[in-house]
Amino acid sequence: SDSDDVLYLDSAVLVSNLLITNADFEIGDPPEGWDTFDSKIEQESIIVKAGKRAMKITANKTIFGDAGASQNVFKPEYRGRTVTFGAWVMAPSTNDKMQTLGIWDGVSVIYSPPIPHDGKWHWMTITQMLDEKATELRVYGYVLTASNPDKDDVLYMDSAVLILGDYLPALPKE
Repeated sequence: SDSDDVLYLDSAVLVSNLLITNADFEIGDPPEGWDTFDSKIEQESIIVKAGKRAMKITANKTIFGDAGASQNVFKPEYRGRTVTFGAWVMAPSTNDKMQTLGIWDGVSVIYSPPIPHDGKWHWMTITQMLDEKATELRVYGYVLTASNPDKDDVLYMDSAVLILGDYLPALPKE
């Protein structure tokens, strides 16, 4: 090997037990592996936190309730285990409804604190111990949470992570 070979890393994080697929939303438009409910999901190439793409979730809700994007990665061996879901998220200041992250195990749901409507990227995480009778492990980006109808609120997500356990390494500051 040459003595002048150099490798530069910026903001590298190694997570060995990443459970979700297409966590950086780089594959497909709409992003592959992600489901939608009462919303439209698409790749975003201008408002991005890391890499070349993020996911843009736009509300399309005509009745009261939730709307967003999700991915289910359930396996029976996850029952009773603790999981942590995190992502970079951004909600524009023009939003008027509540946006959050969520984890659903088929028995109960847990929500993150509301995402600020300030047009800035925030690293958010939530942790849940899955029920012993869990039938799902579905993570959510909610563009609406228990909301009246809405068709214009937007949530951006980037660099999502789901791990077994309750520890995610600290990520670089914005």
